[in-house]
Amino acid sequence: MLAALPALWSWTCGGSLRLERVLEAGGDAGEAAVRLRFSGRRLPPLLLVQVREELSRRTGVSEQPLVLTCWALPWLRKEWTVSYRIGSLRRGEYAYGPCTVSIADPLGLAWTSVRLEAPDGFAVLPEPEGPPLGAVADGSPRSLAAGSGSGQPDGGNPRSAPGRGPLTRAYREGDPLRRVDWRAAARGRGLQTRQDEQAGSPELVVLLELEHALWQRLGSASGLPGSASAEPDALLDACAGQAAALLRDAAAAGWAARLAAGAEPPLGVAGGRGLPLAARRLAAAKPQPGGSADAALERLLRSGSLAPGSRIAALTPLGGGWERLAELARAARCPLELRVPIGPALSAAARRERERWAAEAGVELVWLPLEASRCRAWRASASVREHDGGAGGASRSWSGRAIGSESGSWTVWR
Repeated sequence: MLAALPALWSWTCGGSLRLERVLEAGGDAGEAAVRLRFSGRRLPPLLLVQVREELSRRTGVSEQPLVLTCWALPWLRKEWTVSYRIGSLRRGEYAYGPCTVSIADPLGLAWTSVRLEAPDGFAVLPEPEGPPLGAVADGSPRSLAAGSGSGQPDGGNPRSAPGRGPLTRAYREGDPLRRVDWRAAARGRGLQTRQDEQAGSPELVVLLELEHALWQRLGSASGLPGSASAEPDALLDACAGQAAALLRDAAAAGWAARLAAGAEPPLGVAGGRGLPLAARRLAAAKPQPGGSADAALERLLRSGSLAPGSRIAALTPLGGGWERLAELARAARCPLELRVPIGPALSAAARRERERWAAEAGVELVWLPLEASRCRAWRASASVREHDGGAGGASRSWSGRAIGSESGSWTVWR
């Protein structure tokens, strides 16, 4: 008779069970309080209830979910709640899959499950990190071009050279029509695009490398530990955090700045305006085909909106098309700075080799070293513990010891 109770409950009451998930921001960065509110018909006594749900990170290189389970005894209740607090989450967009509620008898003779669709999600914004943006004398990125190998006087601005005529090049598909030299075309010289009417003043351009093929093949070449839990997600998170820090510093200094991440149009950040939107775009950044930093820079050059003397900061791992970036930066007469996250296993010889290349190419190279604990998968670094989120004693959890969590009855399968 006892073994028949789960099947009887599923047949008579399972279809009436409803779920509401309540998400609240935690007190610490990367922390969220989650409350699952169930409502339906009363649950008979002596039955055990297991709640199981999956949390996936949509913006990482790896897409394996974090599975969480909890036992509860909501006997004779129409409404009951289970709660937990999850912390140490890295930047990104997170989404929940269907929640599975399983009912079993104490002897384990019978088991039945109900899947509840409750699509929810949240975003964790990147924490600014890494070396700050270098200070300049006149409060703009223009002076940084001096002595940077741009080969142009007065910070690389071509209009400062006396006697220089209008700079033009052959028209390319996609060039703005307002920049076409129609007078030269009328004289039979063909279609030419003017390059001397650039944006008003130099700016900071932050490039984020998001080429899917590049991130998929990263590993020991970037100095990641050889453990199975090490994933290149940490390198991408460090790039996003450094990009957030550069944009924050530029806004504090009053500089004009733009963020180019992936194939999306560049996002302007001037005087602090646009910083929240930039943080959200960095949180949503994920590897994608055609999302390389050099492709984004080439699109900026073709649009004619990049002023000579602008400072280009590229957040990219090892092997991220550095040669092409340096070539495009020289063509734009802009100084290039590479900020590269590396794991603790990268050899000193490999670092010196890249430093020699940067010195010969006239590129500034800044390393962003990561500790071994930072290189673990996000599932391994996440912490889950019980959270007293019920109201009026409606929440009741099994008192068994949790596996993989600090306290409470939540069990984490990584």
